[in-house]
Amino acid sequence: VCRGSRGRTNMGPLRFLDIQSERELATFHVATGVKALEFTPDDRQLIVTSNDNTAQIWDSRDRDVRQLDRDARRADFDTEREWARHYVGGLLADTTKTNKELIAIMANDNSLSPLRALVAKVELGDRGLDVDRLNGDAWDIVKLPDSSLEQVKRALRDAKVCAQHEPKDGPILNTLGVAQYRGGDYEDAINQLAQAAALQPTEVTNPIFESMAKYKLEKHDEAKEILERARSLQKDIGKPDVETSAFFKEAEDLIEVNPAAKSPTDAKE
Repeated sequence: VCRGSRGRTNMGPLRFLDIQSERELATFHVATGVKALEFTPDDRQLIVTSNDNTAQIWDSRDRDVRQLDRDARRADFDTEREWARHYVGGLLADTTKTNKELIAIMANDNSLSPLRALVAKVELGDRGLDVDRLNGDAWDIVKLPDSSLEQVKRALRDAKVCAQHEPKDGPILNTLGVAQYRGGDYEDAINQLAQAAALQPTEVTNPIFESMAKYKLEKHDEAKEILERARSLQKDIGKPDVETSAFFKEAEDLIEVNPAAKSPTDAKE
């Protein structure tokens, strides 16, 4: 466990303690505040960089704290940062890689010194593909029934990228299913929402949009049954939030209020 505050200036020593014994393992003097903490891939060394661009390393074998690489003077650290910009830029040439995948590539690169591994990770920051952020951006578009076609196309493309990286993530598959519905791919939407429902059986958004997709394919009776199933599921969960209530209203307006929602059997009667 670490005691100290990230980014504070004029802070006292940064202390690392053993959680069980509360014994102090290492003390870092970082008067200008901590910029980053990073263990080497073998977990034997901890690197601490400060806001004044200096770095210290703690070796778990000899429990010694020392300055890194030629005392990690500012000029040396800045040189490494310049190198890192080029190194990370090369990694980012593949725009489909997530941050996690890029970090794994760096961790397996035996040519990197501990300092270079650290500054490369700092340089990477959030420049790689952040699946959660990308999925969130796509959802913000497709949750609205009046998003433009261009917006929906972009959201659908991004949702597909997210699903490629996280094919077993229920919320991500849900976003893709809703995006496919908004884009008019009703069969694909039904299949995708079914997969999402298998992973998150209590997510009521899945049957709501499945019911609307069924209606769009003129399967009106099935649409009504699925919508009723969504209502039953929501009743078990509790009062719907504002977003879910809007989805229910959209489905009800489409399936029940719209005169075309009557099935052929209903029309004969």
